[in-house]
Amino acid sequence: MKDVKILKRLITSVTMAVMLCMSLAVLNGCGGEAVVVIDERFFVVQTQDILFNPSRFMGRTIRYEGFFGSMQWDDEPPLHYVARRTLGCCGDDGIIGFEVVLGDIAPPADDAWVEVTGVLHGEGRRLFLYVTHLTELQERGMEFVQ
Repeated sequence: MKDVKILKRLITSVTMAVMLCMSLAVLNGCGGEAVVVIDERFFVVQTQDILFNPSRFMGRTIRYEGFFGSMQWDDEPPLHYVARRTLGCCGDDGIIGFEVVLGDIAPPADDAWVEVTGVLHGEGRRLFLYVTHLTELQERGMEFVQ
């Protein structure tokens, strides 16, 4: 019985991976004009694809949901990000997402659930979204993704 459950999970995982690959192939074949929407079911895979292949996504519009956060060191301006929680080095202590540059958009409170839309830019190894739209949402999505 346990083997059947494992087999069903494996088949479901493989099917979802194939569907994701097909979706990414369609998006990448659109001449770079389509908005890349990061789905919460594939959040880690899609985000890693962008992080590991930034040249394929540079200048493209990306939209996703996550919690808003800020960090600040000494007298530096605050760094803002929209992310989700995931596996880290010590269990579920990791986060995955993107730094966001807000421009004239007022930052929401830390831990607010938001939908962010922005254009991917990079400077050296630093990738960030220049935000074009940020909406605070009342209903939260999946906090933890893997």
